[in-house]
Amino acid sequence: MDERRAERLSSDTQVFTFARGNRLAHECRNISRLGCMIAMDGLDAATGDDLEVELVDGVVVPARVIWARQGYLGLSFKREINPATVRHLAEADQVPASLQSKKGVGRLLPERFATRAA
Repeated sequence: MDERRAERLSSDTQVFTFARGNRLAHECRNISRLGCMIAMDGLDAATGDDLEVELVDGVVVPARVIWARQGYLGLSFKREINPATVRHLAEADQVPASLQSKKGVGRLLPERFATRAA
């Protein structure tokens, strides 16, 4: 049974964890407002462990390991992250309407506004 409480998106980016004084790089496989799945990549972590995750330069969130298996960790963020951060880490063609800003802040611009004429 799937217990996810937020829509997750595929990701192919690098994130960093901070645990026990170590900073390690990991492949982020998917992400949502409430958590992510990362490759273990040398991190010795078990269910229930607390760590910090640097999602993008300067954006660090506390997280808890909720599962560990087959070389991957499921992390639950201790606070919800901004949908713009989720979009940044997700593949652009997978951004669903539910993650688009209702007021237009941070939304993807139409093609005609994306570049400026010389």
